[in-house]
Amino acid sequence: KKAANEPICSSQILAEFAQCLASNAHSVDYSKLLDKSTKILVFGEAHAAIAQKQEIIDHMQELANLGFTVLAYESMPSSKQYLITQYKAGTLSREALSEEFRTLWGYNPEPYVMMIDAALEKHMSIVFLDTDYEHIDLKKPNWAELERAANMRREAQWVNLMANICKSDKNAKIVALIGNAHVSSIQLQLSQNVIATKSISLDGGEFFYDTLVTEAARQSNLQDKRLLIKTAPALGRNDSKAIATDSNYHLQVPQTANALIIGKRSKS
Repeated sequence: KKAANEPICSSQILAEFAQCLASNAHSVDYSKLLDKSTKILVFGEAHAAIAQKQEIIDHMQELANLGFTVLAYESMPSSKQYLITQYKAGTLSREALSEEFRTLWGYNPEPYVMMIDAALEKHMSIVFLDTDYEHIDLKKPNWAELERAANMRREAQWVNLMANICKSDKNAKIVALIGNAHVSSIQLQLSQNVIATKSISLDGGEFFYDTLVTEAARQSNLQDKRLLIKTAPALGRNDSKAIATDSNYHLQVPQTANALIIGKRSKS
């Protein structure tokens, strides 16, 4: 059982945060991290990152042992849920499912399909969360407002779907994979639905948006370590479109030597 007074790294000053990370970052043990009351574990990812999804794949058995029964995805619309039914029945090939991901999601489908395979092996259900794609005309003067409204509709559907699963099945526990930029909002909305939720923002790997966590890890020569740190809010990515994450935790998978780092905060 984890300590109630687990240290929180909250400084926005790199040197202070790096010292806190070096002193308090620890290995990842999901059994110690998660309370029995936790109904939803939200992972935030960079969609193009492979290593971040591999973290979940590699620990799917551990999560299943902790009672998680559902893998929920931002990456596909709920209107395509039938694809999973067909895939499980053997009437949709793995190649065809991958092509659906490639067409509708646009990112490398392989790690997403690998996650589905890993979850199905553990007898978990797969749930697609997203709304159908809404085209935003970027030539309209209010395109940013339209995009925000569409984003709110998307998130509202994700929350409603997950809340309904939890309400209809008291034994259901959900692992959700969404973009890091949505983590704070989704955790807040789930909490407002009185659903015990924890969130982990995934950092590092071969492609990632630089955060204070990953920058501090490099400064502390911990960039090649898998580590977990409890953080305060506002450690989101460092660019003009940043949305501060309010995760309970940041989990760094090892930063590769030739990683593509977006919005790199320093030359370290």
